[in-house]
Amino acid sequence: SSVPHISKTQIENFEVPKFDLIAQRKIASVLSSLDDKIELNNKLNDNLEQMAKTIYDYWFVQFDFPDENGKPYKSSGGKMIYNGQLKREIPAGWEVIKLAEIISVTDGTHDSPKYVSNGFPLVTSKDLNKGGINFSQTNKISKKDYDNINLRSKVSSGDILFSMIGSIGNIYAVNEIDVNFAIKNVALFKTSKKAEFKNFFYQYLYSYDIERYLPNVISGSIQKFIGLSSLRNSPILYNENMINYFDAHTKYIYDRIRTNVLQNQELAQLRDWLLPMLMNGQVAVK
Repeated sequence: SSVPHISKTQIENFEVPKFDLIAQRKIASVLSSLDDKIELNNKLNDNLEQMAKTIYDYWFVQFDFPDENGKPYKSSGGKMIYNGQLKREIPAGWEVIKLAEIISVTDGTHDSPKYVSNGFPLVTSKDLNKGGINFSQTNKISKKDYDNINLRSKVSSGDILFSMIGSIGNIYAVNEIDVNFAIKNVALFKTSKKAEFKNFFYQYLYSYDIERYLPNVISGSIQKFIGLSSLRNSPILYNENMINYFDAHTKYIYDRIRTNVLQNQELAQLRDWLLPMLMNGQVAVK
């Protein structure tokens, strides 16, 4: 009936491998080189995302996208029209539509499937962050439950996830080639089916428009949440030609980000595989 624990004496009696100082330094060097490369890729991605955000802000916030003469639209006297829904001026010919009119939006299961020791990860809002998914803390579910959930909300490479409960608005662009997890209480934007909108839409989810919209539709006094209908009804400033142009203009940025993300996943897997092998002597560093 008591809480499981281990005693101080038991900890002191743990057997640990003994390495000489040279071996310790070699092991540390191998592992730290992997961590350093992961950190470098993360810094590169931060810079690349800032580049994409700068372009988005110029074009879709300040409206200084290139006009037909290659000059910044608004600064060069481009026609602007006041929009009552957004309560600001927008370029002539642009419109405000509901998010669901251009992107399919669903969410994961609302049920609580039985957890198993070995199975497929069930990703919830608490597991989601901008840097990725914390699979170390995800619960596992059976293949049957995994398949059932995916009938409603199959996550594919190229989709975008959005946390709906607790820390609302954590966003993750799915770059994994093979997706083998299901989702619960997480919004799923099927940008994989509208690849030309993905880069624009990713930036939109961080924009002032969505930042201003969310507080008005979040519910819950103890635990905050946002409903699926509220996400589907999110107002989005729309001009298809400019969105396509933005995608073409930022494709190289997001391709590089995706490459770095996939490389980091491989490096982390290699590091996690190497650590126990190095510690128990199955792999030696020369």
